[in-house]
Amino acid sequence: MAIVKASYQTRSKGTKGVMDSYRYYSYREGPDLAQRQWYDRDGRALDFDEAKEEIRERAEHYGYTYRVILSTEQARLAPDDYRAVLGQQFPEYYLIEHANTEHPHAHVMAFNKKTVPRDELEAMRERLGEREQVREQERAKEQVRRQEQEQERVREQARRQELDRGWDYER
Repeated sequence: MAIVKASYQTRSKGTKGVMDSYRYYSYREGPDLAQRQWYDRDGRALDFDEAKEEIRERAEHYGYTYRVILSTEQARLAPDDYRAVLGQQFPEYYLIEHANTEHPHAHVMAFNKKTVPRDELEAMRERLGEREQVREQERAKEQVRRQEQEQERVREQARRQELDRGWDYER
């Protein structure tokens, strides 16, 4: 099941809350801390300092800064999957994946000049769910492929053992 949680802060509130969220998403303890990576709308990887500066600039420019969590239950998504979900609602955003919980998810700092209507957020959830289903189907196909390879390996091993039994080594 796909989950989209979103809240926003207006530019008039300043950037403190936005930057607090940035720090939390970037540096929160967890087994994935060393692997966390910020990405922008175009898929460009940013180091933490670049992301910090760009997020601050966008929060000062846009009227609304959204904090969005995109979460799936069945399948882990790639940054490109998250980008496909976000791209229609936000002109600019930054995302960072977290693998420190039971369910993979991404935190997003997204920017807009106006509020995003509830039905558009619901559409994001539906697109996220579709992406999750595709990834789950791919995972299931890969699992079947691995099982078939293992069965073939076992059959080949049995065939070779059978051949070895019929070979007379003492000649």
